[in-house]
Amino acid sequence: MAELIDQLSRYRASDSMLDDYGRQRAPTDEELSRTIIAPGTDALLPIGVTYQAGWEPAGDGIARHARAAVRALSKAGIAVSLQSLPIARMMLEDEIDPSVIREVGYLRSTSVGRALFAVRQVILHNHQFLENVVVPAGARLSDFENELKVYRSTIVYTSWERSTVHPELVAVLNRCARVWVPCEMNRAVFVDAGVERVDVIPCPFEPETSLTAGIAAPRGSESVPEGKRFYAIGKWEPRKNYDALIGAFMREFTQKEKASLFLKTHEWGSWENYPTVKESLERWLADPAVIGNGWTRTNYNRRLRIVTTKIPDEKILGIHRDNNIYVTGSHGEAWDLPAFDARVAGNRLVYTGYGGAEDYASSSDVQIGCDRDPPAMFFEPVHAGYGWEPDALWAEAGVEGIRCALRRASPPARRVLPPELYARFGSDAVGRLMVASLMRASQDAAVKLIAQGSFG
Repeated sequence: MAELIDQLSRYRASDSMLDDYGRQRAPTDEELSRTIIAPGTDALLPIGVTYQAGWEPAGDGIARHARAAVRALSKAGIAVSLQSLPIARMMLEDEIDPSVIREVGYLRSTSVGRALFAVRQVILHNHQFLENVVVPAGARLSDFENELKVYRSTIVYTSWERSTVHPELVAVLNRCARVWVPCEMNRAVFVDAGVERVDVIPCPFEPETSLTAGIAAPRGSESVPEGKRFYAIGKWEPRKNYDALIGAFMREFTQKEKASLFLKTHEWGSWENYPTVKESLERWLADPAVIGNGWTRTNYNRRLRIVTTKIPDEKILGIHRDNNIYVTGSHGEAWDLPAFDARVAGNRLVYTGYGGAEDYASSSDVQIGCDRDPPAMFFEPVHAGYGWEPDALWAEAGVEGIRCALRRASPPARRVLPPELYARFGSDAVGRLMVASLMRASQDAAVKLIAQGSFG
C-alpha cells in the first residue's frame, strides 16, 4: 500500500493549482498544453488476437471449452490475449480456481499492441445481445465505417441446440468475419438459415491433460466394470431429457438384471410441463410396467442412483471409471463434453445423434431410433420454456426409442483411448482448423500473425 501511495503522489496536482484560500483554481492555457501521463511499457507482442469468453469457472462446460480452444489457438502459433466477456461479472483473482490460472493464466497476461482479430465465444440469445457483445455501446458512438471494421475482424464462436436461427440474428452474424460452431449439425442449421461464413471448430482436447484420458489404455487400465453400467452427467432440464431416460431404464430392465443407471444432475430453472427430479422418480415408480419389473420405493436405489449435489472433478472422474455406457438422450446438443469425456475414457455411447456426439461416436455405439424400421430421426417442437423461435424443432427422443437403444448397447470388451479422436479433435488438429479459418477471414492478417509467432 505504501508503494502505491508513493507512486500516485508523483501525479498529484501541484500546490499552484490552488488559490489563496486552498480552493481549486482553473488551469491556465500553458498548464493545459502540458501532457502528464504515467510511464507505460510496450505490449509483449505487436499484433495478436483477442479472445473473449467466460473462461473463469472451473467446472462449467462452456468455460472448459473456451480454455481448451484458446490454448489450441495459441499452440498453433497465433498470439492470443485472453479476456473476460464484458457482458458477464468478471471473477476476481481469488475467486478463480488455481487450476484455471495454471491452465490459461499466461494467456491472460499476454498483451498485444494491436488486435487483428477478435474471437468472441458466447451463447447467443438474440441479435441485440450479439450486437452488444461485438460492438459495445461506447464503440457504437464512432462512425458507421469504424463499426463495420469491428464486425469484419470479429469471429463469433457459439453453440446451437435447435433447428433454426432467427433472421435478425443471421443478419448480425453475416456482418462478422467468420462464425465458428463445434459440430456438423450446428453448421448445417446455420447454413440452412442463411449464415454465410461458417466453420466447424470442434472442442479440442489433450490426452495428457484430459479429464478422463487416464482411465483407458495406454495411459490407464484396459479393464471394464462388469454389467451394463449406464450413466449421464448434466443439468436437469427438458432438453437433457433425463425424465425419459429414467423411465426407459426402469421399464426396460428388472431389478434382477446386471444393469444400473447413475445420474449426476442438478435442478436448473423452473419449468412448466416438465417434472422435477422428485416428481419424475415418483411418477415412474407408480408406472405399471416399472412396478412389474420389480421396482419399488424401497429398492430402486440399488440399481438407480441420482446425485443432485455438487461434486469435485475427481469424483466426476470416478463416475466415468466406475461405469461403462454413457447415455446422452438429449433432444439437442452442440458438443456435449461429458459424452466426449466418456469416449476418451474408452466407454460406449448411447446417443440421440442431433449434435456433437454424431461427429465422434463410433460404429460400436448405439444411436437412439433403433426402434424404427428403418432407423430414423424424427423432430418435434422445442419446449416453450426456452423462449426460442416459434418454429424451432429438436430431435424426438422418446421412452421407447431410448429403451431399445439401452437394450442393444453393450459395454466395451476393453477400454482403450480411441486413437482417431486425437487425430480429429486433438489440440494440434483443431489449432490447424482455426488457423485455416483465419486465413479465409483475411489472408494478409493471418500471414502476419503466423510470421510473428506466439508463446505457445
